[in-house]
Amino acid sequence: MKQFVCLFICLFWLGSVHASHIVATGATLDSFDFTFSSGGGTYDGSLSPSSTWDWFAFGANAGDFITIETLGISGQFDTGLTLLDDLTNGLPEIGDIIGTDLFILAANDDGGAGPLSLINFNIVNTGNYAIAIGGFAGSTGNYRISLSNNSAEFALPVPEPTSLALLGIGLAGIGFSRKKKNT
Repeated sequence: MKQFVCLFICLFWLGSVHASHIVATGATLDSFDFTFSSGGGTYDGSLSPSSTWDWFAFGANAGDFITIETLGISGQFDTGLTLLDDLTNGLPEIGDIIGTDLFILAANDDGGAGPLSLINFNIVNTGNYAIAIGGFAGSTGNYRISLSNNSAEFALPVPEPTSLALLGIGLAGIGFSRKKKNT
């Protein structure tokens, strides 16, 4: 029985430590480290022992397909990413509380290369979003975070009205020529 209790406590401890670098309900947004432009970009930062998470802001439009990833610089440490949306007023602010003001849309641990994180997400609502990055079990180190708006890569070209008209005339001509040959 002691072994079972010890195993349960160890698994609970590992599970709670493992999730420590994904922002949890009740956490408060304390400051923004960087605001990305609408096209995305990269930011080089360092998690220090005094900070639990580094915070980032960006705006996106409905239909955007974004990629957020952490990249190791000068060594790798285990990162966690969380993507959040403020559904109450559309603007993440210092002092917002996760689960009350900010809502978790996606979170990832180890989805990137090795212990690094990766989130791919389709934006549903136009607005402002927040990203939090943390280190596993309070680990610290240098990192690079990248935000890419991949919408242009997935956009299909829309034919202009003249092209559609020419296509219609061509199809009608084919139809008439077939009808003429049959008579």
